[in-house]
Amino acid sequence: MKKRICSVLLSVLAILASCSLCSACFFIWYQPEIPQK
Repeated sequence: MKKRICSVLLSVLAILASCSLCSACFFIWYQPEIPQK
Protein backbone atom coordinates (compact mmCIF):
# COMPACT_ATOMS: atom_id res chain seq x y z
CA MET A 1 0.00 0.00 0.00
CA LYS A 2 2.77 2.43 0.96
CA LYS A 3 4.78 1.61 -2.16
CA ARG A 4 1.74 2.25 -4.33
CA ILE A 5 1.15 5.66 -2.76
CA CYS A 6 4.83 6.51 -3.24
CA SER A 7 4.75 5.55 -6.92
CA VAL A 8 1.56 7.56 -7.47
CA LEU A 9 3.13 10.58 -5.78
CA LEU A 10 6.26 10.22 -7.90
CA SER A 11 4.28 10.02 -11.13
CA VAL A 12 2.19 13.07 -10.17
CA LEU A 13 5.36 14.99 -9.33
CA ALA A 14 6.91 14.01 -12.68
CA ILE A 15 3.80 15.14 -14.57
CA LEU A 16 3.72 18.44 -12.68
CA ALA A 17 7.43 19.03 -13.34
CA SER A 18 7.07 18.36 -17.07
CA CYS A 19 3.97 20.60 -17.25
CA SER A 20 5.73 23.49 -15.50
CA LEU A 21 8.79 23.01 -17.72
CA CYS A 22 6.64 23.06 -20.88
CA SER A 23 4.76 26.16 -19.76
CA ALA A 24 8.02 27.93 -18.84
CA CYS A 25 9.49 27.13 -22.27
CA PHE A 26 6.25 28.29 -23.89
CA PHE A 27 6.30 31.63 -22.04
CA ILE A 28 10.01 32.15 -22.82
CA TRP A 29 9.48 31.27 -26.48
CA TYR A 30 6.37 33.41 -27.05
CA GLN A 31 7.26 36.84 -25.69
CA PRO A 32 7.29 39.31 -28.60
CA GLU A 33 7.19 42.40 -26.38
CA ILE A 34 10.44 41.52 -24.56
CA PRO A 35 13.40 41.78 -26.98
CA GLN A 36 16.25 39.30 -26.53
CA LYS A 37 19.62 40.91 -25.85
